[in-house]
Amino acid sequence: MKKNRYTISVFSENHVGLLQRVTGIFTRRHINIESITISASEIPGVHRFTILIHETEEMAKKVVLQIEKQVEVLKAFFHTDDETVYQEIALYKVPTKAIHKGIRLEQ
Repeated sequence: MKKNRYTISVFSENHVGLLQRVTGIFTRRHINIESITISASEIPGVHRFTILIHETEEMAKKVVLQIEKQVEVLKAFFHTDDETVYQEIALYKVPTKAIHKGIRLEQ
């Protein structure tokens, strides 16, 4: 079977030890986590795990079902790269002298 890149989104309550249990699911199945990000979501009290893996679709489905069995997990999904929208953010450092002299910066 062909391995693809999948993004797994998990919505959960914020409880101690949940991260360890979720990563343990991947460890037991010998799946490498390429990237993991955890942050608060738009809903108060709900956190989002964004996990990036390189695996078969069948294995991604099994992992999502296993993650959903955790008590604190509200819902888990997996998406392909075609279904994912990426956003890049940049931070620029501009010297104050350039702004003070009236040099206009292009946006």
